[in-house]
Amino acid sequence: MNAASAPKHEAWQDLYRAALCESDRTEIVSRIATAEQRIAARERELFNDRNPNLAERNALNVALFSLQALKSSLNWKAQGRVASSWR
Repeated sequence: MNAASAPKHEAWQDLYRAALCESDRTEIVSRIATAEQRIAARERELFNDRNPNLAERNALNVALFSLQALKSSLNWKAQGRVASSWR
């Protein structure tokens, strides 16, 4: 599912949690991408909001950073560069 086909009511938080909790390596990249797309859409919504929700904006930034870190760790694992103590 991509952000365009995700129900509008499906909160970015739900997609974010789904990406973080995904254990199937064949699905995790798709879940991360879907969460990133929904987070970006929510950021655009908040950009036009006259009463900015600073707490949510901060949470969006933290979520994007966390997803990027998760993607980075997956790339390291895929390239076999995981420290032996982490295996």
